Formats: sequence, structure tokens, C-alpha cells
Amino acid sequence: MTDQRPVRTVYCVLGVRSLGYAVPCLASLVRNSVDPLALTILTDSADDAATMRSRLEPLFVDERHRLTVHDQAHADALAADSYAAFPAVAEFRHGHPCWRKVTDPALYAASGEEVIIIDPDVYFPNRFAFEPTPATGLLLMWQRPNCLLPEPLVTEAYDRGVPMADHTDIGVCQFRAPLDLAALEALLTTIDTRPF
Repeated sequence: MTDQRPVRTVYCVLGVRSLGYAVPCLASLVRNSVDPLALTILTDSADDAATMRSRLEPLFVDERHRLTVHDQAHADALAADSYAAFPAVAEFRHGHPCWRKVTDPALYAASGEEVIIIDPDVYFPNRFAFEPTPATGLLLMWQRPNCLLPEPLVTEAYDRGVPMADHTDIGVCQFRAPLDLAALEALLTTIDTRPF
């Protein structure tokens, strides 16, 4: 009898300029994961999606894992419907490219489904399993030192009493869909992200 581990649903927002360091990191992810993975790459253009497939598909020799790649146009179509009642969230998606890490993975997850977001520069040197994803709330990889940027936006958030997580980067973030869009909308109407 074999151990039937559940498939872990992982998302990575990745641009082609980052492939140089992302390929070894993603290779370590699929090589060392104890659990089967469904990795979804969210990228920019259709050409970028084709490049991602050609560079990343060779990493998926372990048939327990599968790869899906979507371009931004695909995410934009989903967001037009999903975020129609949340104009600040919709605007936020088109700000800093990294902010799509917050908004876009949830577009692909069914209610109650696990969402694990990884940064493309996280390296997995040993066999590992992601922590169990909590039923509610958010689980973040914790690390020091703190490097919350852009500084003016972080300062404004502190000044307005917005609670901030003590972490450097997303690294690894886990939650269950759906994203709390009302809370995100309220936050984004509290602080001005437009200059960034």
C-alpha cells in the first residue's frame, strides 16, 4: 500500500526576467517536495507563458507533480468578473507587479481550496512538506530582518494603524480561498497605493 498524500496547490507569480534564479529554485521545489504539487505559474504575456512552459516543463519529470501556466490576460478576464464590486482591489492589481501575488492566485482557487503562494527565489535544499494550511487566517513564512518596502507606503500604513506582519517578503504564504475581498478593499481605501 502506498502513502497517498494530498496534492498541494502552489502558485508563483513570475516574470521571464526572473527565470535565471527561479528555475533552480522551482527545480528544488519539485525535486524535494514530499507531497504531490499542482504548480500554477502566473506570468505576463502569452509569449512569456510559452517561454515559461518551455523552461519549466522539463523540471516536471516526477509524474506526481503538474504544471499550469496562465498569462495576465487570462487573470484579467477572471478579475473583471471576480473583482467588479471591489474597485480598489481591481486598481491594486495594476500597481506594482508584485501585488499580483496578493490578488491573482485567489482568482484560480475554489472556495475552501488551499492556496500556497511562493516567491520565485525560495530554494528548498532538503526534502520538505509545506505546513498544513489553516482553515482560517493566513500562514506566513517568518524571517528576519524586516524589510518592509516601499517605505512611504509602510510609514503611512503604520500612521493609520494598519497592522503589519513582521516578515521580509511573502516567501511562502498559505490560506484558504476565498480571499477576504471586503477586508482587502477596506484596507486599500485606507492607504494610497497609487504612487507605487
